[in-house]
Amino acid sequence: MEGLKEMLISFFEENKNKGVLLSKDEIINLDNKINMSEYTHTSDTLKKKYPETSIDDIIIGFKEGIFFTKSHFYIIKQKGLGSDIQRFEIEDFSKIGGKPKGLFTFGKVLVDNTKIKLVRTSKNDMFELFELLKPKISLLIKENQ
Repeated sequence: MEGLKEMLISFFEENKNKGVLLSKDEIINLDNKINMSEYTHTSDTLKKKYPETSIDDIIIGFKEGIFFTKSHFYIIKQKGLGSDIQRFEIEDFSKIGGKPKGLFTFGKVLVDNTKIKLVRTSKNDMFELFELLKPKISLLIKENQ
């Protein structure tokens, strides 16, 4: 989608101090590290499930395993000892939501009111950024039609 990359990079620059966003370079660095990151082995998982998409196509992401390319957003879910990636049309970002974990509840990311993944964060920062990003993406969609 025309203008999405530039808008996402600008959004990252404006909000990187919130501590929940990752740059493309940060995601690529996490991909090959042996750690507990959501992004460990992302390139391998993408090759298997979406061979037309490469880790080099990523623009920005959230630490909780949500990232953007020029036409889609993806959510990484833990699956046993590995992970799975679910792809969504960029238009569906308007349907994303969720809530952080509470004292006795799991946090979750929803798309169209369907639970996609559990999250570890107990802060609202990521969900507040979702709400800031939704109208920006919707405006770009309208401009591209």
